[in-house]
Amino acid sequence: ESYLLDNSDLVAVHNQTYVHKYNILHGIKENGTLLLNTNWNMEQLEVMLPNNLKKEIANKNIAFYTIDADKIASELGLGNKINLIMQSAFFKLINIIPEDLAISEMKNYALKSYGSKGQAIIDMNYKAIDAGFESVNKIEVPAAWATLPDDEVIEATNSDEQYFNKIIKPIQRLEG
Repeated sequence: ESYLLDNSDLVAVHNQTYVHKYNILHGIKENGTLLLNTNWNMEQLEVMLPNNLKKEIANKNIAFYTIDADKIASELGLGNKINLIMQSAFFKLINIIPEDLAISEMKNYALKSYGSKGQAIIDMNYKAIDAGFESVNKIEVPAAWATLPDDEVIEATNSDEQYFNKIIKPIQRLEG
């Protein structure tokens, strides 16, 4: 089931490859917040993020944060289960309830959900919650991002490529 959101305060992107596949900031408010799960550092963000995305972040004054939830989950023994880490980071950034209450409620839910699986599992989930709050990195958006050139678009030369670029690519980006 899809949810069409416009006028969002916060967008959380759980997979860094989505920055190339989708218009991840579609519908985000001016002065909104972007949380990107990524292992890219600032130098890599400069190279890997599309110019159009960087430009929108700068021009809409988006507060930009990253977290490496995949690394945290792996280090905690959670494999690829990043949802609790991302949820913690979300509660830190959205600031709709006090941080200590959010942490407490999330830990109560983890205890209720995983209590029968043993203390080691409970402790892993508690650490995931704490790490989500503690591991959010604020990215200082360079002023130069606001004036970057648009990303280069390669024009199709035959009808198959035109069909792919005009029909298939927009559908893949969920814009079809």
